[in-house]
Amino acid sequence: MNTATFPAPQPVALADALRWQASPDWTIETKADGRRARLANGGLQGRAMRYPLPGPLPAALAGCTLDGELVGGTYYAFDLLEANGQDLRRQPLRERKATLLALQPLFPDWIRPIPTARPGQSGSEYLQAVLRAGGEGCVAKQLSAPYGCQWFKAKRLETFDVVVIGPATLTRSVSIGQYSDGALVDCGKVSVFNPGTLESLRPGDVLEIAAECRTAKGKFRSPRFLKLRTDKPATACTI
Repeated sequence: MNTATFPAPQPVALADALRWQASPDWTIETKADGRRARLANGGLQGRAMRYPLPGPLPAALAGCTLDGELVGGTYYAFDLLEANGQDLRRQPLRERKATLLALQPLFPDWIRPIPTARPGQSGSEYLQAVLRAGGEGCVAKQLSAPYGCQWFKAKRLETFDVVVIGPATLTRSVSIGQYSDGALVDCGKVSVFNPGTLESLRPGDVLEIAAECRTAKGKFRSPRFLKLRTDKPATACTI
């Protein structure tokens, strides 16, 4: 089994996520803010490197491959890809989850199942509970789907006012910035998918965007265009 390929959840708007319901064919999990890794072959394999095990691994789990997130010294398992040498990836998530939970008595203290919404709990209720507790967000998965299909995530987003610098090299995007000490500082790019809105934008226009955060390099992570603001001067958009 290739332990280096990790299907990624598709991002969705927070407003869309609030309409999720914990229906019989969907499960909603807490999104762990850690390092994605698979527990396989006696080690933790990440996207680009292996991580040391936080503790001893029971021999009974040697034939299993788990997918999850390593957060500090705890591994939060959310999927089971292999059990006793049998590839489970084509099985529905519902069956893989059941087998994973059946293995829980074998887990050492450093392995835990990912927290999940209780049956019948609405997506809105669970997401808000996660955010109130300081969590990063949620991931919704279709229980009837094989591994890697139909994953959607929603994370806490902040809003920012930014200034259009000019067209970006990316299709349907503009370069954006904010002022610092009177100088306009490049803060990255944002996509604008409405052709009419995109064509109407000019340098100096003010946009409201949503983003996960500002990176250490001053760029916005996963920015999303919300609206054009005509009620705010460009110089008021400051870092």
